[in-house]
Amino acid sequence: MLSWRVHNGKIYCSSNRLVGEAAEVSQLDSRQVQLHFEEHQMKEAVDTALQNSQQGLRRHAVEVSIPANLPAVRMDLERITEVIVHLLDNAGKYSPPDTPIHVTVELCSSTIALAIASPIPVPWIVIR
Repeated sequence: MLSWRVHNGKIYCSSNRLVGEAAEVSQLDSRQVQLHFEEHQMKEAVDTALQNSQQGLRRHAVEVSIPANLPAVRMDLERITEVIVHLLDNAGKYSPPDTPIHVTVELCSSTIALAIASPIPVPWIVIR
């Protein structure tokens, strides 16, 4: 399970596995990374991540389910897109060829959740 929480302009991430490069995590911890929070639709991040992951997903059918009526989310679009790219790349790399990968975004109470489902376990991203 991977969950993101934004509080006082900082992103907090908890996970049972490391996501991203150690240098980036170190930069986040030392506040050397400038985050640019703006309201965006999750569809923007997913669409961009899918474009950036085309090479790694070429042997998979990708099914995307994003409701049209989701509210905008205050996020750093570039950083969230990077996280989604990593998850998609891992799903494409470690899933057997020709197996589908499902990308789902849903609203659960006041939380926007994104899941990438494949034959291998891939964590959820939760944005509150």
